[in-house]
Amino acid sequence: MSSFSRNLSASLLSLSPAEIQVANFIKHGKSTKDIAVALSLSPETVKNHRQNIRKNMGLKNKKMNLRTHLLTLE
Repeated sequence: MSSFSRNLSASLLSLSPAEIQVANFIKHGKSTKDIAVALSLSPETVKNHRQNIRKNMGLKNKKMNLRTHLLTLE
């Protein structure tokens, strides 16, 4: 498990392992389509994970970039 995953999971215990994995891809600048291909998921499933991550991190403002926020957790 990467240090990012450990830090993220420690600070956000409400995220599922799949959401942590998706968050790690987002942090590295991967698109929804790229993440879906890499994890053998549908793009809609990845979008749902993104929404859950935003919800669990308290990012209600759509203008706040998820990747930017994840980069601040390092």
